[in-house]
Amino acid sequence: MRPTLSCLLASIAIAVTGLGVVPEGEALGQQDAGFGWETLGGLIEGCELQRKSLEARTVAQSSLPGAVAERAESGWVALHDGSGEVLLLDQNIGLEIRHPGRWSGVGEPPLIVVGGEIGFIDQEGLTLIGRQEVYPIFGEPSHAVADGSGRVFYASAGSVYALDLESRETTRLLAPDDFGMTVDEISGLPPEGHLRIGADGVLYVAWQAQSSIWKVEQDAAPALVAQRCVPEQLLRTHVEAPRVDLTHLGYRDRVKISVSSINDFIVLRSGELLVLGELRVGNDAHRSIELYGADGTMRHAWELAVPMAVGRLDPLNPRRILLWRRWTDGEPDRRLVLMELTGEGYPG
Repeated sequence: MRPTLSCLLASIAIAVTGLGVVPEGEALGQQDAGFGWETLGGLIEGCELQRKSLEARTVAQSSLPGAVAERAESGWVALHDGSGEVLLLDQNIGLEIRHPGRWSGVGEPPLIVVGGEIGFIDQEGLTLIGRQEVYPIFGEPSHAVADGSGRVFYASAGSVYALDLESRETTRLLAPDDFGMTVDEISGLPPEGHLRIGADGVLYVAWQAQSSIWKVEQDAAPALVAQRCVPEQLLRTHVEAPRVDLTHLGYRDRVKISVSSINDFIVLRSGELLVLGELRVGNDAHRSIELYGADGTMRHAWELAVPMAVGRLDPLNPRRILLWRRWTDGEPDRRLVLMELTGEGYPG
């Protein structure tokens, strides 16, 4: 995973021409400290859509700060921001156990739930807590899911891989050119993927900056099922990545940065896609949630009035969303909060 340099954001001047980010020479305000590279998408203006309003009711709030979280069958699994402890939470994010397993690496690794076991997956491999072994893999995963039959799928640098837990073999299923991105083009930053498995067992892959969502059926070429509206430059960040001037911090050159425009998505039983965006909506940095039909047509768009929200939609209850980053009273807030969303046309 790319290191989170959140403690440096208050002193960094960002210059990403044409993306609506802070202009050249202007530093980010103190209120931006604490959100790290992975939320720089929140500084870029999203497309203008006819968004309906959503009511967000707080179901539960924890005093625990989170770094990343995933849904488990009986509740949620979260990584404690600070200690690196794994937190097992019930459906209403009540703390059930602080797991002795903890993350001690750099950045925030993808959490994964495999048949009731919790693990981390990074360039070192898949580590399941409680086992004294690591499953070796290729690449540097940005996200991973388990299919319930002993396989783990993960995305890395524009490719999709499958790890068979029984044989311990890793196979590259799809390469960048299967998604319309030739290897020669990837001179910016490799695309970061986000994976989900539908109720029918089919794998879906979202390439984050590009905001394209693909359906991956066995023995078939991946099919583009949704292309979200994003600034044109984001469609080619794998060719030419935005850069930040960090020469005052000792870097010789401007540093390439990742931009995420998709925070999360889930596949509904109807085959529709519910997508949580990560680009800025309006001056208050709200978020966009959109519903796409199985044919990729956008059917509804809503505005989530929670500034700089980052979290996970609940695949078992689409009306709920778990957030581990947002702004509260103009200040960064990393406490876990579970919200219930209602609005015209909203599923669930």
